[in-house]
Amino acid sequence: AAVWTLDDLASGGGGGGGGGDKVYLAVGSKVFDVSSSRQFYGPGGPYAALAGREVAFALSTGSLAGPFNVQLPPGVAARTADTLAGWLRRLEAKYTVIATLDEAALGELSEEEAEAAVAAAGAAAPPVHHGHGHGHGHGAGAAAPP
Repeated sequence: AAVWTLDDLASGGGGGGGGGDKVYLAVGSKVFDVSSSRQFYGPGGPYAALAGREVAFALSTGSLAGPFNVQLPPGVAARTADTLAGWLRRLEAKYTVIATLDEAALGELSEEEAEAAVAAAGAAAPPVHHGHGHGHGHGAGAAAPP
């Protein structure tokens, strides 16, 4: 498979432009084409923040506000391994891995920065988080990850 840079990945934000309507996201080194679920990952979707980015931190911690394109600090990786493995199984079952992301391009994230991001996500509960008393007006299946 091709080896992609973060710029290649960013072309799959679903908003037209260089990547057209394609929607990509990466988890670690695996780049998935999630274009078939544009309603979730495309512009305006509940997971639109993940499009065109490496999202292991967001998926493993539930911090959908990021940070993105970062390596998981060892402590976070150890604590969230089961969660991330579950996401990978789900993504691999539904979508095609189309490229390998050059993980050397991912930024460094300290344990402290990671903890702060998780704490902020819990405190802020941005609108992309479902199941926090928002009712069921978000369309079928929005409460469960696609």
